[in-house]
Amino acid sequence: MFVISSVMPVVAVMGIELAMPWPVQHQAIAQEEPTEQLAEADRLYQQVLQLQKQVKYNEAISLAELVVAIHKKLLGEAHPARLKSLNLLARLYQAEGRHKDAEALSQEVVEIAKKNLGDEHPLVAVALNNLAGVYRDQGKYKDAEALFQQALLRLQKIRGEAHPDVAGVLNNLAGIYQDQARYEEAEELYKKVLEIVRKTWGEEHFLFAKILNNLARIYEVQGQYTQAEELSRQVLNLTQKIWGEEHPHVANSINNLAGVHKLQGKYAEAEILFQKSLQMTKNLLGEKHITVGINLNNLAVLYQNQKKYEKA
Repeated sequence: MFVISSVMPVVAVMGIELAMPWPVQHQAIAQEEPTEQLAEADRLYQQVLQLQKQVKYNEAISLAELVVAIHKKLLGEAHPARLKSLNLLARLYQAEGRHKDAEALSQEVVEIAKKNLGDEHPLVAVALNNLAGVYRDQGKYKDAEALFQQALLRLQKIRGEAHPDVAGVLNNLAGIYQDQARYEEAEELYKKVLEIVRKTWGEEHFLFAKILNNLARIYEVQGQYTQAEELSRQVLNLTQKIWGEEHPHVANSINNLAGVHKLQGKYAEAEILFQKSLQMTKNLLGEKHITVGINLNNLAVLYQNQKKYEKA
């Protein structure tokens, strides 16, 4: 088995995709349009959201593609409902690692939004943010940073400095800095985001847990293990409270806490947590999911560090 020299977190930095605040319901549709089919598209859209939460991406993609086709046929290419469903489909492609498909759809949303809503519309900023996320996943950091900056400037001008959408872009920009080892810049932005999220939703919101996780990873890579462990425990407690005891986010949080223990030389504690994360991931996502491989790799690295080569 290929072994890397350090723990590879399941999700090193959690990005925030900004939801497109376009209406799902079709109040402005003319009466002669087939409302039954549109109602069915709305129902399917909600079903896709549920499947996405359950990490059932293949099923979600099939339904999302159907929703996009219905919206295009009945509403036209540039209708806000179609752009909303296109955006969701792009996010699902991205989650499945289909980056080229995600990029193509995200670019389409940006172009249509600019053409029909104007370059300074907030929905254009949202679309730019989401396209930047696709670029980041492909390692195109310069392109991603440029788009995040464009989105940030638009949203700060339109929404104000402390709006949740601004916090989302700040978080994603911080992630780009973290990817490039620009840790001080990343830490400063994450702390700004934490304050916005705390004031907007409180400390028991899933976004608060996401940003805490990101900040913990910043401390971890800089060798500040005490701070990293403290925040990682907070993240685990929050994810369990928000998502329940058995969820991919919980498995990820357990994995990240195990990684901190490994770096501290607490190998027994790390092994217990890595095993727990691995088993939970297998149960939730299946034996062949890429995250299972990452968990196995993390466990192998731990055994290698202890010279337990037969287990590695």
